[in-house]
Amino acid sequence: GFSENYNASDRVDIHDVTTGAWTTAKLSQARMAMAVAILDNRIFFAGGFSNNGPSSRIDVYDVRSNTWSTAELSKPRAYLAGAAAGNKVLFAGGFGGFYYDSTNNGLYLADILDVSSNRWTTDTIPSLFPYEPSIAGYAGVSAAVVGDKIYLAGNASDWFHWGGGTITGAVDAYDVRTGQWSKERDLTQPRGFIGTRVMGNKIIWAGGVSGEIVNENSVGTYSNLVEIRDMVTGVSTIGCLSRYVGFLSN
Repeated sequence: GFSENYNASDRVDIHDVTTGAWTTAKLSQARMAMAVAILDNRIFFAGGFSNNGPSSRIDVYDVRSNTWSTAELSKPRAYLAGAAAGNKVLFAGGFGGFYYDSTNNGLYLADILDVSSNRWTTDTIPSLFPYEPSIAGYAGVSAAVVGDKIYLAGNASDWFHWGGGTITGAVDAYDVRTGQWSKERDLTQPRGFIGTRVMGNKIIWAGGVSGEIVNENSVGTYSNLVEIRDMVTGVSTIGCLSRYVGFLSN
């Protein structure tokens, strides 16, 4: 089960694919359950749980210069989504803490970096906003990039606080060129913590935490559904995994 006893780490292993050499580095703050985004020569490690609770820290590694810098999210949180496209880096949603704490409300926010101006702004994820206030935040949102759009799908904060969180299948698209949001068709099944991959114009959403009944002995948490959506035509193909599974790596 989930507890407040973290096993946070600050270690970073770096592999040079040209020389084959391995080196190590350290994050500015040890943590787990971070989001990662990559844009050009920079890797962003955002949020997560430190040994003192949710973190707002962003560590930025410049591969070209082999240097590190830091920034901060607008709110401390873990289990958030991260992605980058064009000249924008985006971190969205997240879980802000334990128990019934009203300060966790508002994690329907997205922190967006415009690398051309090196300026961070905060925006609202449209489909998550109507569910506010969610005591548990908005954890398990999945991020995928197709063309100039970052797609955010699903949410399963209810996994942390049954009845105090939400499980949704909303899909939102953020256009990095215009800075505008658009509402896409919901996932076929509401769920979060989904295994997500992109192939060409298609996004594959597999498994996840659904909250549906798996069998008579398990009021389930996991899904076996696979949805493959062509983001150009909007057509989805549905399949199934061989077993029910959640918390797939993105």
